[in-house]
Amino acid sequence: QEESHTNCDDHKDVDDKTYDFCIHVKVKKLTVEKIVGGNMGDTNQGFTFTGKTIYDDSKNEVKNKFTLKNGQDVTFKLKVGDDVSITEDSVAGYETSYKVGDDSEVKHNTYNYGKVEANNPDAVTVTYTNTKTINPPNGIITTIAPYAIMVVLAAGAGVYFVYSRRRR
Repeated sequence: QEESHTNCDDHKDVDDKTYDFCIHVKVKKLTVEKIVGGNMGDTNQGFTFTGKTIYDDSKNEVKNKFTLKNGQDVTFKLKVGDDVSITEDSVAGYETSYKVGDDSEVKHNTYNYGKVEANNPDAVTVTYTNTKTINPPNGIITTIAPYAIMVVLAAGAGVYFVYSRRRR
């Protein structure tokens, strides 16, 4: 648990009549993780995100986009009262989803944290997953047609065999 000020005893009183006090503020954190899956997913590809009202460790607002690759994560600080969201840019061929903690997966590219309240959890982890899967061509048509053709050919061969033996 992080605090904005760690030591309240480091202030010297100007005289014996003043009192020092510290306000300890709980910092809310939002961690964004990246996973790339599927049989065609490129684990070296960077995926671009945009955050709304998120802050770095120096408490500066992150206004630029940020990029994550498979297995990477980044943690941001949140301010109480702000409306926070994270959006991943769409990438052609990939299906995007996210999952918050142990909640179920949501097939969308924008996570809306909503308004940060003092009673929100101290830390939230959002895991974005991009999946790119293709079905390999196997050259076999899996409809009823091949089986119907085999039955007709077998019946035709049986008829031919029976009638060709009768003629002799």
